Amino acid sequence: MAIIITAPDGGEVEFPDGTPNAVIENVMAKESRPPKVTGGGLVGSVIRGMAPIAAGTAIGAAAGGIPGAALGALTTTAEEIGGNLYNVAAPYVGLPRFTTFGERIGQGLDVLKVQRPDTQLERIVEVGAGGASGASGLARALSQLGPKMANPVAKEVSKIMGQQPVRQTVAGGIGGLAAQTGIEAGLPPVVAGLTGIAAGGVPFMVRGGGALPQTKRAMEGGYTIPPAMASENPSMTARLLSKVGGEEQIERAANIKNQSATNNLVKKELGISDDIIKVESLNNIRAKEGVVYEDVKKVPGTAVDPTFNSDIAAIKSITNALSKNFKKVVKNDEVTDLVESLTFKPFSSAYDSTSAVELTKVLRQKSAKNIMSDKPELNELGNAQRAASEAIENMLSRRIMKLPASANVPKDLAIRWNEARTKISQSYFVQEALNPATGNVDAKRLGKVIDKGDVKLTGGLQTAGEAGLAFPRVTGAPEKMPAFRLGDLTSLFARAAPGAAVGYGTGSPELGMAVTAAQTVAAPAARGLSLSKPYQRALGAATPRSREDIARALAAALSTRPNYEDFTK
Repeated sequence: MAIIITAPDGGEVEFPDGTPNAVIENVMAKESRPPKVTGGGLVGSVIRGMAPIAAGTAIGAAAGGIPGAALGALTTTAEEIGGNLYNVAAPYVGLPRFTTFGERIGQGLDVLKVQRPDTQLERIVEVGAGGASGASGLARALSQLGPKMANPVAKEVSKIMGQQPVRQTVAGGIGGLAAQTGIEAGLPPVVAGLTGIAAGGVPFMVRGGGALPQTKRAMEGGYTIPPAMASENPSMTARLLSKVGGEEQIERAANIKNQSATNNLVKKELGISDDIIKVESLNNIRAKEGVVYEDVKKVPGTAVDPTFNSDIAAIKSITNALSKNFKKVVKNDEVTDLVESLTFKPFSSAYDSTSAVELTKVLRQKSAKNIMSDKPELNELGNAQRAASEAIENMLSRRIMKLPASANVPKDLAIRWNEARTKISQSYFVQEALNPATGNVDAKRLGKVIDKGDVKLTGGLQTAGEAGLAFPRVTGAPEKMPAFRLGDLTSLFARAAPGAAVGYGTGSPELGMAVTAAQTVAAPAARGLSLSKPYQRALGAATPRSREDIARALAAALSTRPNYEDFTK
């Protein structure tokens, strides 16, 4: 008579009569061992998870090309969602179980000898892959079919649901992993399903307030912005990366990268071909543009026109108004002296064009230095000098425009004069922001021109100045950064403390060391990810969280196919 032994899983194992006990015990010990995760099992799990949507898409494509593929994916996803919901509810109301399209595909994979998942991990992987595949198929199908729908409501819903396929794919995968993990942990199907839905919403709910306008402009100029600075309400991911990577360490790394961005913007805007920006480079610009100045000196005329007097009077009126109301605060004798020295009777012969050109050179150079000073009274003087220079330059432009056609000057002199004076003026600002020893231009110093000087720079210089104003902690010259910050010390303790606590609490120094090692590896990885080009692009394109995200998250999570067999068969 055969010997029959009941296995732990409820099955029966039959042995020939007379089989030694040692042999029976050895065989049963093997039978009772939990199955091991294998490479074939994981690969089979991924294939089985993705196969239903892939099969539905292929059938649709064979029948109707791209629109058919989209419809096939959509129909398969809808059938899987409906079938899952039905099979969860069926046992509670006494209805028979429904065999879904995905299960029929699974039976076909059995014929092809694709390994079924035998372990908890393999089942979780299968459902995660299925969730990602289902959510992706749903999003891409709606993006294809939505524009072709006649009903405006359906078209708008499809547009919303198909806008973010990557995020929905991730949401579906996370939802599937969470739901099946709940099943493996013994949660009831309804609770596990709700867990999956909640987890699937994470990729949408972690979003913050969207990128700031200044963040987008700075990034377009080549700047790298730390995640914590990119938005008024940073996303959960941005906050996590900042904490793990260390905010000050991320800022320091970004500062170093941003110096290249500033230098490149300056070189491009001023047409500097040298690898390193030097004072000599700026002198060469002024010498090149100075050729135009020599032509302007030849323009006849010495009279001061009424417009010039009005421009000078405007400087005087502002200064007088401020001095009257805030005499002790803004009284500036140098500004008063400047205005009075430039005030002439209308049409009087004040100075010829040569004198006027030379005076603008002096005023431009001094105004740049004073505008970028840290002293308010010098800022005021610098602005007055800039306004005075512009008044003289504009007067010269009017002289040029009034020249008769027979005048012996180039026809495009007025245009070239305006371009030259703008470039020379900006070269002085750059020189004030330049460190001659390193060739680095300080974007924060350029920002002062915009902030204190009421000056609008052009092109790349304006971008650099705005970045310096908006993000001063990561746009200054790296050589001015402190070698050590308090945050470095606190970050060191922050990495060591959890490991020490775990080691002490568990009585396992090895475990504590492992936690510390993991944190040590995670910190530079988080910094690298924070400042990487793909993540920076995502930061710059981030939009605020919206109500539509809830619908996308729900649809993505419902696209998962947890294995409810033990509860629904």
